[in-house]
Amino acid sequence: MHREHHHSSRKLIFLTLWIMVSVLLLPLVHSESAAAQTKGGAVIVIPVDQEIEQGLGKFMERGFAEAADSKAGLILLDINTPGGRVDTAEKLGKLIKDSPIPTVAYIRGEAASAGSYIALSANKIVMKPGSIIGAAALVDGRGQAITDPKTVAWWKSSMASAAEAGGRNPDIARGMVDSKTTVSIPEMNFNKENGQIISLTSEEALKLGYADYIASSEQEVIQWMGYSTDDVIHVERTWAEKAAEILTNPIVQTLLLFIGIAGVVIELL
Repeated sequence: MHREHHHSSRKLIFLTLWIMVSVLLLPLVHSESAAAQTKGGAVIVIPVDQEIEQGLGKFMERGFAEAADSKAGLILLDINTPGGRVDTAEKLGKLIKDSPIPTVAYIRGEAASAGSYIALSANKIVMKPGSIIGAAALVDGRGQAITDPKTVAWWKSSMASAAEAGGRNPDIARGMVDSKTTVSIPEMNFNKENGQIISLTSEEALKLGYADYIASSEQEVIQWMGYSTDDVIHVERTWAEKAAEILTNPIVQTLLLFIGIAGVVIELL
């Protein structure tokens, strides 16, 4: 009887000690678990918030180079652009796809035209409530639709390829380019008739797989991607890059051309 009482007491003491140790170690285990969940490396934020042209291309190339030099863990493309040159967008799409650093496109306004191609080139797409993606029909410098079959076919193929690489429905990307493309997805209650250009809201994009998440802020995007918001670097434009963006703008280039012609005429007179 005495032995059984002694044995029970030892078991009770051991159980008490085990509970105390567990309580003391719980915060440490929790902190280690939280640290393991947060991915390492800085987050580099590159703004894509203007018309897509050669000046923006050079700026983005520098941003990706800085991200590589600093061994960043994530590149966040902060997108709000009406579009621009599709040849520049294609080069930037290759830059994004070839990056060894994970990329996420955060559409906080619009990713229209060539901007939608840049977004589709990223590993993930996150949209702010009220933002849009699509409307990628080709237009010239005067805003007139480009109808050359070869050019339209090339751009449709480029958009579809970018979408498919990200596991997204390529027909929707084709419908963003060509109004003659009919897209019907009955199971998602989505139907685009002939004559329409597809442009998706954030909710529509999430439903159709053209957005992976909806976030109200840059910090929320970074946390959703699994990175810390304590080490975020925003790439800023230099004065030279700002000047290059102005000088490579199609409108400014046209004005400079007219000024040059006027100068030659005045000199001849």
